[in-house]
Amino acid sequence: MHRSLARLSLALAIWAAPVAAATAQSAQDADTYQIRSQVAEFFAIVARHDIARMEALWQHAPDVAMMTPSQRRPAIGWSAVRAAFESGTFTFWRRFDAAPTDYPLVVFDGDVANALFLVRGVGRNRWGVSVPYLIHVSQRFRKAGDAWLMVGSFAEGGPQ
Repeated sequence: MHRSLARLSLALAIWAAPVAAATAQSAQDADTYQIRSQVAEFFAIVARHDIARMEALWQHAPDVAMMTPSQRRPAIGWSAVRAAFESGTFTFWRRFDAAPTDYPLVVFDGDVANALFLVRGVGRNRWGVSVPYLIHVSQRFRKAGDAWLMVGSFAEGGPQ
């Protein structure tokens, strides 16, 4: 009887391991999808100059940060990031049509994730000049409950 229980326990463990791995993979796939959706939403919001919707993507914390190719120094803390959008990105670009060239690569480390991607687009600045560009972007997210909120956006590159 003892051997039968041991065999049954072993069989259940062998069966449960792939199920647990599949469940973990499914959860990570859902997180990857959510982060990729946040990335797409970020660029749609920048195009619309919609600070209220941008606020919903970000964690409002003192350690969030953003740096764009046009900034001379990083914006650190939610108040500074918000100001960088309102008086920087949203005022410099009259029109901003951009999107990742491919699905972002999403790398997880516990409750933090990094999305890495290239952005190709065309912006029309406040002087009406059309500017094509290619930018390397890294966006950082932190899990807050069931949601992934942005805690960093770092971009480098420029006109082509």
